[in-house]
Amino acid sequence: MWGSKDKPAVSAPQSQQSAAPTPSQPEQQQSSTTPVPDPLPTEPEQQTSPEQPTPSDGDVNPAATIEVLNVAGVDGWAGQVVSQLAENGFNQSTAGNLDWSPTEGNSIRYQSAEDEPTAKKIGEILGISDIALDPESSNTHAVTVFLVVP
Repeated sequence: MWGSKDKPAVSAPQSQQSAAPTPSQPEQQQSSTTPVPDPLPTEPEQQTSPEQPTPSDGDVNPAATIEVLNVAGVDGWAGQVVSQLAENGFNQSTAGNLDWSPTEGNSIRYQSAEDEPTAKKIGEILGISDIALDPESSNTHAVTVFLVVP
């Protein structure tokens, strides 16, 4: 009976038959009912890694010269901070020791107004809030970090 001329051997469900074009249903109508996928979002390509300063960081200069001075006398502290800065994209840092500090606590000083965003970003990374412009300094580094209190 299923192989007879009166009935097809296999029939599609009724809902699928309406999706196929028929002589009374032009091909272009089918394409208008088929949803077109949205383009892929570009946001993931625009994101930057947390190790590198982002556009919202203003004019942060990851190539700025940074001097980290250990005033507290804790062995290796300045070197550890230099490593921490390097992990965050600041690769022009040097470590040293100093027997005096311009402040009683940990602080950051920067040479010119253009270094302010960089100094603030370094302060954010290190958890130092005492950040100030010091244009009178004879230091040759753009930013100096004074480590006073461990």
